[in-house]
Amino acid sequence: SDYAELNSCRENHLLAYFNEQREDTCGKCDVCRLVKKARLKGKELDTFIEKIKSLTLNKNLDLGTIVSSFGTFQESQIIAIVKWLLENEYLTKINQTYTWRINQS
Repeated sequence: SDYAELNSCRENHLLAYFNEQREDTCGKCDVCRLVKKARLKGKELDTFIEKIKSLTLNKNLDLGTIVSSFGTFQESQIIAIVKWLLENEYLTKINQTYTWRINQS
């Protein structure tokens, strides 16, 4: 997969390229920092990103609508993920609404 489109530890991706594997994550790359900041476990990041993608694909939703769709999860977790998705150009923000970028996987 494309390095820039990873939702998992970038350092482990590079190690795998050189046929090296490690069970732990680096804890330093942007993805690992996001997981730590949002207090996520395991594959939760992928689950949240897929849900945000399904919510915002071909739609313009405000942040409150996105956050409320996650129910009991903490608002700060979802906001951190949305911010990361914006920074990494998965989402676009126009007039306080968010839309999934069509050219992203």
